Amino acid sequence: MKTRQILHVCLTAVLGLTTLVFNAADAGVVLLDNTNVGTSPLAAKNGLTTRPNRYFAYSFSTTVNYTLETLAIGAFSADGNPDARTGTVSLYSSSGGLPTGTPLAQTSAAITALGTPQYFSFSLPSSFAITAGNTYAVSFTVDGDPTDNNFRWSETDTEAIPTGSNGVSFVRSLDAGTSSRYAAENNGSTWTASLGGNRPTMLLEAAAVPEPSTWLLTGIAIACGLGERRLRRVR
Repeated sequence: MKTRQILHVCLTAVLGLTTLVFNAADAGVVLLDNTNVGTSPLAAKNGLTTRPNRYFAYSFSTTVNYTLETLAIGAFSADGNPDARTGTVSLYSSSGGLPTGTPLAQTSAAITALGTPQYFSFSLPSSFAITAGNTYAVSFTVDGDPTDNNFRWSETDTEAIPTGSNGVSFVRSLDAGTSSRYAAENNGSTWTASLGGNRPTMLLEAAAVPEPSTWLLTGIAIACGLGERRLRRVR
């Protein structure tokens, strides 16, 4: 087989493998999801009061590198009237099921809660990256009057354990006897285990970060392509 033919076969094979690996790391990988537990995930009767001096977070650990993409939360207005706020999603390091330090990354968006619970989706920037072997927390809060109890983060109607998948699992904020809590609560200055019985609704999606071997395959493909191109010029 001629050198040019060998390079062509090499290029075709490596490109095929690289495509398969990149496709295996598709976007939209569900990491955390408790939006479908219970009989009524968005029941208006259940909701955590969320305001600037009272907000919540979930901690999780990961065995895979990801770039977080989308966070969806359920919310509603307790008095039934439209309640326009600026919602903020933050990524923290976490220890013992509680967020620590200042946010590693943060993004905000305008949202309007109605009397009927609905989901709000936040598109997260590329700075929301998590690394295998570490523990993180994702929090949600809104702006407005610190004394206003109208905006509610919808809860599920069950105390079912939240679901983690694809190398990610929830971390308890409290585990004492039969009492296990997953949400953490902040009163404006300190994170503590939330005493709420149900679970705030949340759906977290991400894109897997390609492994170094993927980039190696890409480099080999480029090298094969350059070699084939050089042979064409020589002949």
